[in-house]
Amino acid sequence: VKLLATRSAMALAARRRPEAIANPGGAGTEEPATLSGCPRSLHVLWNEYETGIGGSKPAKYFTKEDRGKVKHKYSRRLVLWKAVERMIRRGADCDAAIQRIYDVYRPLHKVTAILNAMRIDERNGGHALLR
Repeated sequence: VKLLATRSAMALAARRRPEAIANPGGAGTEEPATLSGCPRSLHVLWNEYETGIGGSKPAKYFTKEDRGKVKHKYSRRLVLWKAVERMIRRGADCDAAIQRIYDVYRPLHKVTAILNAMRIDERNGGHALLR
């Protein structure tokens, strides 16, 4: 009975705290939820989303609170992450997907300019070559 009560208390705590699921190691082992300040390429941004950079938590596992702390950076990069995931679901690998984005936005050299152009295109239904 005691074990059952402990399990139900743990399940209740996990429902109240979604980070308990995202961080099964428990308190004190949580990686910081940060995003890099100045990514130099789209590959760095994808790596940040998938695996995290410099010991930080991967962006795909951010909780609502984590996203809120870095919401400006997160929301600006989300368009890239969704586009790459969409292309991966259709059979491309991540390097080919990122290269395709570079090919589509060839005149733009800076990561910020590419993300801004992708955001504008996404509002208008997405770029025809990336759908």
